[in-house]
Parts: sequence; C-alpha cells; structure tokens
Amino acid sequence: DRFAIGAFAGAARLDLATPAYGYYLGAGVKVSEVLGDWDLGLDLRIGDKVARDNVLPTDPQGGSPDNFYDITGVSLYLSRRF
Repeated sequence: DRFAIGAFAGAARLDLATPAYGYYLGAGVKVSEVLGDWDLGLDLRIGDKVARDNVLPTDPQGGSPDNFYDITGVSLYLSRRF
C-alpha cells in the first residue's frame, strides 16, 4: 500500500540559443508516508532526439539542417500531502 509506480510522457523544450523541441518519456517510483505525510519519489526522464534548427553562424554547416540532443535526467523529490 505504500509503494506506487508510474509512467509519463510529455513535450520537451530545451532552452538554448535557439530553442529545441521534442518529447520526453519517464517512469518513477514513490514510497508513501516516509515521514508522516511526506512521500519520497524517484523519476527517470529521457528526452529522445530533441531538435532545433541550424540557424546560428556557429552551428555545423552542411549535412542535417537540425541539431539533435538526447537528454537523460533523474529526479529525487520529497513531497507532502495535505
């Protein structure tokens, strides 16, 4: 009763000189009532091929008109229910 698992998907925006857009996926686990009304959670997030246009003079020339980024992140958080 104290453990939960979940999955999520969403839109991604990477704040660069020119913004990059794509999607991200993730999964997480949560333990309820670690300290009273406080819960502890851990999420893994993955952004796959978040893309931005090659429009800056410093961008690689030739080849693909886009730059792609793969993003991986982990979030450990404490939340309170009320």
